[in-house]
Amino acid sequence: MNKTIMSTKNTNLSKYRDEIDNLDKKLLDVLSKRFSITKKVGKYKAKNNLPVKDLKREKEMFARRAALAKKYSLEKEMISKIFRAIIDSVYKEHEKLRKK
Repeated sequence: MNKTIMSTKNTNLSKYRDEIDNLDKKLLDVLSKRFSITKKVGKYKAKNNLPVKDLKREKEMFARRAALAKKYSLEKEMISKIFRAIIDSVYKEHEKLRKK
């Protein structure tokens, strides 16, 4: 393979990677905003002596996320794992807020 073709391929790969990096930055920005809101929810729950977990809401949320995964042609299991990790992190934060 000649240098020009290699250079073009590397340039394309670099562009794709830059796009991915930009999207990851946006994802992290959205996650930061989401956690800022869930922290407010945790403070509200602690102040009003509400349980950390709302299993009914959680079940409904997972169903909505599964529908969105299908709409966007994403693997339901992957999306479920991502949101499970997010929710577990939120629960941990809410437990900490409750102990303050």
